[in-house]
Amino acid sequence: MDMTEIDDKLLQQFFEPARQQQIEDNGFTERVLSCLPDKSIQLSHYWTAFCLAVGLILFVVYRGWEPLIVSLVSLARMVSQNIHPIPFFMVLGMLGCWLIVDLTQRMWRLQV
Repeated sequence: MDMTEIDDKLLQQFFEPARQQQIEDNGFTERVLSCLPDKSIQLSHYWTAFCLAVGLILFVVYRGWEPLIVSLVSLARMVSQNIHPIPFFMVLGMLGCWLIVDLTQRMWRLQV
């Protein structure tokens, strides 16, 4: 046995009684931990902000508005020629309602 192993054993023997001791806190630790912000939510917000920033930078660098405008104009032409507007707007309305419900549920879960 070398000196570090002996030191480790002596330290373990010295701290063993303290490790077994239980201090009663009457639920104080749980109350404090429940008041602390959840790190996973904070990390999620940071990650979302980072991805949004990268996406916006890439959108500007690669001029993403150009294909977007071309696609929207093409869609408008197709809709005006081939599709009846009532079902089209019904689908848009349903998607909008779904988006509002989804955002409301997410905000409620996060208690924003």
